[in-house]
Amino acid sequence: PAPSSKQSQRRTTTTTVEENNDDHDLPFSVRVVSTTYQRSLLVSAVLPFLGNLVYALAISYNSIAMALIGRLLVGWGSAKVLNRHIIATCVDWQHMTQASAYFVTAGATGIVVGPLLAGILGTVAGRDIRIDLELPHIGLEIVYNHATSPGFVMSAAWLLQILGLLFLF
Repeated sequence: PAPSSKQSQRRTTTTTVEENNDDHDLPFSVRVVSTTYQRSLLVSAVLPFLGNLVYALAISYNSIAMALIGRLLVGWGSAKVLNRHIIATCVDWQHMTQASAYFVTAGATGIVVGPLLAGILGTVAGRDIRIDLELPHIGLEIVYNHATSPGFVMSAAWLLQILGLLFLF
């Protein structure tokens, strides 16, 4: 018996989608992650970038509200759930525990190394060094010292991640 028109239409649609797919040589998980999660990862990188920048500028404007808003933006940019979802999408179930362990290890390393780098920045920037940069055309005054250097350094690190997501992901 000849296939019904619905069955034939389904086959045609499936074939057309597969033939028009330019990334047919990439594994499915790579295609899904690179197209679906890029915007979410960008948001989770832009928020900490802005948050650290606002936090670092809080001393320049003597504003505790700016410091709190900056920390709030950094917290909102947390992508732990998104990263775990990407791991679940890209890693086969036999290696899921190992990939999750690497993810937790990377997070724990950041918790240990972060305060160490902040201490080094506090020593390198020094408590007696203060760099004031005034930009009168846009009404911005930037103070770089031992208290603001971690915010500026983390903003730079997040900017590198944003650029990597835009051009390499």
